[in-house]
Amino acid sequence: MLQTVNRIKALERMGTCGLSKKHTHQYSVPTLLATCDRIEEQGLTGLLSSVLPERIQQELICNEQFAGYYKKLVDCKVPHHFINDWLESADRFGESLMGRYTVEQMVQMYGSGVNGSCCQYECLKYFEHDLADEALWPALVDNLNAFYAQSAVALSDLKPQQREMLKLPYFSSFIDVSGRTISTSLSVLSSNETMRAVLDFLFREQVEHSFTEDELTSLSHLEAKDLELVRQTYSNLGSDPGWMERFLDWWLSNHGLRHDLQWFAQRREPLTDEEKHQVLDTWVGYLNALYSGSLEVPFASIRPIQYDVLIYAIAHKKKRFLHMVSEHFEDFCKLGRESFLLEESFYTRCNLNALNGKDFLACAGEAGQRNNLDLLEQREYTFQELKLLCYAKPVYIQFYGMLADIGVDRKLIVMRELLKGDLLNMQIADEDLRGLAALLSQKPLSVWHQKELGHIAGLSATDAVRVLLVYDKIKLLIPELLTWEDALFVSRNADRMRGYQNWTQMRNDLIYVDQDWVALAKELELDEKFLQDNEQHIVRFIMGEGAEMTRLYYEYTENKEAFRRIILAELMGEFKTLKYYPNDLNREISFPTTKQQQLLWQTNTAMETYGILVEEVDDYYSTLRLGRLPYSTCLSYVDGQYRECLLSSFDSNKKILLAKKNGKVIGRAVIRLTKGRDYLRDDVDAPTLEFADLTKPPEKRYEDERPADQLTLFLERPYFKNANYSETAVIKQMFISLVRKKAMQMLATPVLAICYEEQCAASDFVRMRYALYISKSKGGAQYLDSLDGQVKVSREGSFKAFPFLVLPSNEMAAIS
Repeated sequence: MLQTVNRIKALERMGTCGLSKKHTHQYSVPTLLATCDRIEEQGLTGLLSSVLPERIQQELICNEQFAGYYKKLVDCKVPHHFINDWLESADRFGESLMGRYTVEQMVQMYGSGVNGSCCQYECLKYFEHDLADEALWPALVDNLNAFYAQSAVALSDLKPQQREMLKLPYFSSFIDVSGRTISTSLSVLSSNETMRAVLDFLFREQVEHSFTEDELTSLSHLEAKDLELVRQTYSNLGSDPGWMERFLDWWLSNHGLRHDLQWFAQRREPLTDEEKHQVLDTWVGYLNALYSGSLEVPFASIRPIQYDVLIYAIAHKKKRFLHMVSEHFEDFCKLGRESFLLEESFYTRCNLNALNGKDFLACAGEAGQRNNLDLLEQREYTFQELKLLCYAKPVYIQFYGMLADIGVDRKLIVMRELLKGDLLNMQIADEDLRGLAALLSQKPLSVWHQKELGHIAGLSATDAVRVLLVYDKIKLLIPELLTWEDALFVSRNADRMRGYQNWTQMRNDLIYVDQDWVALAKELELDEKFLQDNEQHIVRFIMGEGAEMTRLYYEYTENKEAFRRIILAELMGEFKTLKYYPNDLNREISFPTTKQQQLLWQTNTAMETYGILVEEVDDYYSTLRLGRLPYSTCLSYVDGQYRECLLSSFDSNKKILLAKKNGKVIGRAVIRLTKGRDYLRDDVDAPTLEFADLTKPPEKRYEDERPADQLTLFLERPYFKNANYSETAVIKQMFISLVRKKAMQMLATPVLAICYEEQCAASDFVRMRYALYISKSKGGAQYLDSLDGQVKVSREGSFKAFPFLVLPSNEMAAIS
């Protein structure tokens, strides 16, 4: 009972002394009562209107001497929350407030004018010895307040030499602290004594300017002799701060070049008011006055985007280049935003003096292309090197840096071969890329392809790269490899070759060696009997990279059962049976095709002209790679945004047209067999069902009102890569001709996406709204390029009308 009474009395005293009741859980009652004694002895209770801040309570409890220290601060009108913040700041620095600073120092800091209690403590920590310097302290306070106006960097984040810069009298007047670059600005300032002397001179002359990090960096080259140039420039501007401020704007925009200072400083007479207006009122006037001797051009015709390369050339004494600009000024003025000559990553790496007039035209650039030259090592390159690498992917620039020093011409031969076919368009480890660079430094890819790999039938340039990427691991087997399938299998499984003495031995264990196949077979739960019965087809599947592609997509797709059935059909050699399973086509398009029409649809046709082959394909591999031909699209089985829609491409009513040049796919388009109808009104589906009105004469209803459905062969938009403008036009025309011929044979209406309009300008195709039937799919969601992209299952079995190019039925009748 007595213990309870004592506890209640203790709680009452704690409340009077500003201590929280929660401390009874951490400290003993005698400790808390002793703290109350110290608070009462110092006469602090009369100064408290509420519970003390938390950190002050802890210090009063734990530090017997703090009550007296605290009382002195309070008597000097220091607010409780300031003292509490100082204690917390001391904790962050691992210090004791009372042990580190006297009451007098803290009171002086409180009245110093530095904004914020935490800032005050930090200021005292780093500038304690400057408190007594009456000449320095006012400027330091202004500088600190300016510094603390930004929140990205604290004083504790700075190095000692950076903090010293805060003592400069002009810091708050001259240094821009608005961004995250204040640390860099302070570093630049601390590293150049002449720059500080220049700023001090400007400050004392009451010249106003807010120096950014970039501007300070541009002055980091200043030398002792430049201080006199700045003073003389100021004198020649009439010692007028306003004109000096205008000069600083243009000079710093021009990267603080010494040439500019010399122009103003070395004049025999100060500039007249008229001359000052002429030179300093406009940027063009400034450039024209200072550089008319270097450039004999009408400066008013130069666009702002063209300034930097000229300024760079002037600063670096590229006289021959400047002479060429003057001589070919009309061509130079044609260079726009796309021109890589105007980009810093180009002109700082190029020997500008080696350029000629024709090079201006070659610098026009390509709209929408990203310049990656900033990834190149910062050194001088030839124009041909930079032009070739300008829009290359980062991997090619990385590879170029790995080539041995074999001379520019030989390097360019190597790079042109790789870039022409985009042969490094794959995931390549740095180590493998370095190995490839070592091999191609010996001889170009074409030589490797023709000699060391020339005996391998069907090996493409891309395949040759894949072989060379693992050359050291498989070189002993290369003489035995006879086909491209052999070569790619060995390349793919190079890390699993240990224990095999030759290719024949490895090939016999093929289904146990290929890691993709082993993983896929496990996923599909294939038993030994299936493997034995279909060994021939499985071997061909593995050798043709089917396992690698299939496993990747099988792991991704949610519609695994549908894809599993497709895979099994391919492994059994029955893919075409599955694709054109009896009656599937009619069910997909809800249209009764005849046996003859089905046979014509299944028969693949081809045509060739101007060295370009266009052919229909419907095999497993081409279909799975649809989104990778001729380049990666949204249907890519690897990473396409809509790759879930890829399964619908295996439907009976879809096939692919491929355009090939020298065996390489340079174009493709999808063709779809469906049905369609002439577009008559907004509602292309059946009208709303309603009861007949028997009080009125009989009327046409429902089926009679709908236009007749027609079997339709639709050509989707094409995709091209590595085909020039004339080749794309030829391929489009070939696609149209093949589709038209096939449609005529099948008695179907040929319909084309609107992007073929240019090729149909002189033909009998007519632009009109036509309603296409969205077929049902066994693979789930579909991606239809010309019908707003992805199509959900809910939209299957309906019509969608768009402007298309249609061959009218009367024209078809005339042709047939």
